[in-house]
Amino acid sequence: MITPNYYEIDPYDTSTQKLPTGWNVTFAVSEPVFDVTTGEVTGWTDRGTESEKYSYITVIMPATAAVTVDNAVKGVTSAGDATMQIDGGQRIRIPVSIMQKKWSGTYVASSSTTLPGSTNGFTIVWHGKVEVPFNGGRSTASYDVTLVNPTGGNITVPVINGKEVTYTLTAYIGAVVDASGKVLDWTTNKAGERVPAAQGTSTNTIEVTVKAANAI
Repeated sequence: MITPNYYEIDPYDTSTQKLPTGWNVTFAVSEPVFDVTTGEVTGWTDRGTESEKYSYITVIMPATAAVTVDNAVKGVTSAGDATMQIDGGQRIRIPVSIMQKKWSGTYVASSSTTLPGSTNGFTIVWHGKVEVPFNGGRSTASYDVTLVNPTGGNITVPVINGKEVTYTLTAYIGAVVDASGKVLDWTTNKAGERVPAAQGTSTNTIEVTVKAANAI
């Protein structure tokens, strides 16, 4: 969200993680007043404003505006300045803040082949294992799996070609992701496993079995 004073990142709205690249920029124009005897500038005369339209400006976001769960919980009012460089090397700086969004409550996950990607404006990342049979079903391989929809919409549990597989998943509420669905913040749980950092987890773990149409 852009205000007259700063740009605000909503940690659970991926569209706010970057500033737009097209801008209409209004410049305040001033003319120097010279002392003709010394050649020194003694003041400035206001000459109004001029506007320029830029179809593309590279915007560099500050490293201090990292989208993390901790920053979402506490909020960051002064997260540095986004920087844009325009004609002649001029730089425009826009202060950036991170909106405070704290989740509370409990979440009970329901087993389904279609899972929610958010709850009450907080992203849900589903993380766990998928068991994949091989060797004619006599053996099983286990893989880490992370399911997410960066828009917050529903998630269809993926089918694996030629297989009937079972997912064991936990919901991580208030995890943070980017527009591509990449989880931006990770932690280690009590079992020593790498899991998405989040504001909370589901009170239960679910199992979802999906079968491909051509499964043997």
